[in-house]
Amino acid sequence: MKREFCNPVSYTDSKTYTNPDPYILRWCGLYYCYSTGEDGVNVSSSEDLVNWTYHGFALSIPGKKSFWAPAVLYRNGVFYMYFSCLEKDAEDVHSEFMFVATAGNPLGPFEVKKQLFNKFSIDAHPVEINGDVFLFYSVNDVTGLNKHNAGTCILVDKLEDMYTLSGNPKPVVLPSLASEIYAKDRFCSGQHWHTIEGACYFEYRNKAYLIFSANAYVNTDYYLSYAVAEKNGDFLSWEWKKYPDNYTSHSLVKKSDLVEGTGHNTVTKAPNLVDDWLVYHGRNALDELRPDVEQRVMRIDQLFVDGGQLVTSAPTASSMPGPELPAIHAKNLQCRTENILYNDDRGFYTAELWVCPSYNKEEHRGVHYSVLIDNKGNSKIEIELVSGLNSITVNLFEKNIQTVLSSIKLPADFNFFVPHLYTVTKMFELVSVAVDNRFECSFYSPLPFGSLVFLPRMLPVVVNSFTLTAHVSLWKNHLSKLNRFYDFEYPVLADDSGLAGSDAFDTELSFRRKNLHYGDFKECIEFQPMCSRAFLKVFVSTSGENWSETCSYKAENGICNTSCTLRWNYGENFQVKICGRYVKLTGYSLTVLN
Repeated sequence: MKREFCNPVSYTDSKTYTNPDPYILRWCGLYYCYSTGEDGVNVSSSEDLVNWTYHGFALSIPGKKSFWAPAVLYRNGVFYMYFSCLEKDAEDVHSEFMFVATAGNPLGPFEVKKQLFNKFSIDAHPVEINGDVFLFYSVNDVTGLNKHNAGTCILVDKLEDMYTLSGNPKPVVLPSLASEIYAKDRFCSGQHWHTIEGACYFEYRNKAYLIFSANAYVNTDYYLSYAVAEKNGDFLSWEWKKYPDNYTSHSLVKKSDLVEGTGHNTVTKAPNLVDDWLVYHGRNALDELRPDVEQRVMRIDQLFVDGGQLVTSAPTASSMPGPELPAIHAKNLQCRTENILYNDDRGFYTAELWVCPSYNKEEHRGVHYSVLIDNKGNSKIEIELVSGLNSITVNLFEKNIQTVLSSIKLPADFNFFVPHLYTVTKMFELVSVAVDNRFECSFYSPLPFGSLVFLPRMLPVVVNSFTLTAHVSLWKNHLSKLNRFYDFEYPVLADDSGLAGSDAFDTELSFRRKNLHYGDFKECIEFQPMCSRAFLKVFVSTSGENWSETCSYKAENGICNTSCTLRWNYGENFQVKICGRYVKLTGYSLTVLN
């Protein structure tokens, strides 16, 4: 079912709320938005990113004002908020210092725990990478005295704990373009002040992206751009480069006739756990710009990665399709016995479970529950958590034989009595499991497709939220599984770099979609042209005759793109065939629509 919406997002009480610098946290199946406020940090919540409920201030401190750019990270039962603010009587915004506060509830109230800097420091953005936490932030004292690129820039540093930076910051994005100028001759004649701020990190495949805001947030020309890094080696060793390069201006989102001052964003997954959405602020361009009145409101638009480049239609201001909903979304499941969550008949899905015991942590018998995958008869894969062992074990039960497939060792301070996120991704035989996006394991299931089950042991457990979408994403050598969906007319070769025709001198591809009884679904193919004669075409038909071309790529004027993406939405009532030459497929995805 298609849902339409129109920016800016709406609120359940039909009022208009300003939300500068929106930061989105997804927790227990809900979205929480934290935003800049003069008297405190605003917080709102939503189930679908479109309809929001305002809850007031998550944080307010007597004697403080101008609470800028909050960002919240949930970890082991505690919500950590990183934000900046001023003393009540301060007149210079460069006295904005960064703090960290904590709470046991996403709505707050948050309590300040520590001041992180004793200097101008804004726009915190914490991220977890391989179990470690890093903090992106912006300061003035790296290039502030330079002649040609003076201004605010973005650094990153490792958090030794949630309250302490290592003290070894690394510059990530520095000023280099005239379009980034906040004001000419701002502090002294001949020194034009640039601003690079509002870091937002996310990943796709083997690349990492850092979206940032540039220019002046008080101006109409505030815009979003981004830098890219290859995910090779230690996180702090990654080399970031603006797209397309450090000396060519590029706008991901900029002002339109109807929206201006577009900037400071978060990227979050849609409710279907698959699609990326950009959440940012902007002003109505038809209103008079009043620097003394807050006019920035929250907006959302879908974000795509096409051939390694970020693409969005933002800023939209007319009716648009809303974020896709999942196939299943259930809340507050009170589980005392086996609970069948999903009967899998396709072999692929991505799912998340937020789980928390519903009994008092003083219960001396501990915590014990399991998630069962491919559960059918006496065969199953059991993901078993036992608090006394501080571990999660993956067991295969097949024909009365038990085999340990994998295990996850949990840290000694793991709190079993608070909500934790379990992510399960199934791609036919390959299954990946992650706890809190930190502790991961992958294994192969030899079993036929079966049900996904939650099983508490003896004592009740609450599944705070269960979400599932039938989705598969194939990449590199996993593209060999494309034959689950398509029949190939010619031999192909799949390896770690992708899938291509097996004849090195021809490399012709021709394949036709099988009869997939999935209802409505969407597909995407990523590919790399191999020479200037490369092309790829997608045709559709309702009868197997009278094929019409729906999307295509062809190298033009001898220029060959490094990578490309084609997308189409034709469900089971259509037939699809794809033809191409001199291309290598590097990715494929299919998402069932609900």
